Amino acid sequence: YDRQLFDGFKVAFKGGTALSKCWSAIDRFSEDIDLSIHWPDLTGITEDEYNAAWEKTTKNRTQNDRFRKEQQARLIEWSTLFTAKLNDVLAEYEIPELHAQLVPTSCGEKIEIQYPHVTGSGTDYQLDYILLEFGGRNRGCPTQAVPIKSYLSFMPLPDIVLPKATPEAYDIGYIAWEKLTALHQF
Repeated sequence: YDRQLFDGFKVAFKGGTALSKCWSAIDRFSEDIDLSIHWPDLTGITEDEYNAAWEKTTKNRTQNDRFRKEQQARLIEWSTLFTAKLNDVLAEYEIPELHAQLVPTSCGEKIEIQYPHVTGSGTDYQLDYILLEFGGRNRGCPTQAVPIKSYLSFMPLPDIVLPKATPEAYDIGYIAWEKLTALHQF
């Protein structure tokens, strides 16, 4: 895909999305797409400067709170611009009801992509939209490029060329560690 929707920022699949789509570690379908934006990209400073600022946050709660608030403000600004760019792309398809909207209460972390429905969902399992969730607390590494296949790739479709993608995804070991530590917290 030749569009620069992410403004050159590093964005990667994470969580269940990476486990399912990239690593085939779990077999599930969901409408939410878990993404992480590399926080140093939001600051506009070098990786070393960012790491030094991050280090300060581990020593002082006030520094940590200030750092998080500044990053959240940057994410809201970036997500607002990203949503507008995404809507420009979606408008090119000329499909009524296809649009993106930033969830106002999400602090820039959630964008809903609304689309026309053929049938009513009638269940809580299936959302009425696709949800992009930008993790606001990940530092964006370690990641690697992973080729993924379309859900339709298992079918012989000789006249249709299916899209191919090689997105960045969190390392499977990192995701497992993140899931285990989250379980430990609860």
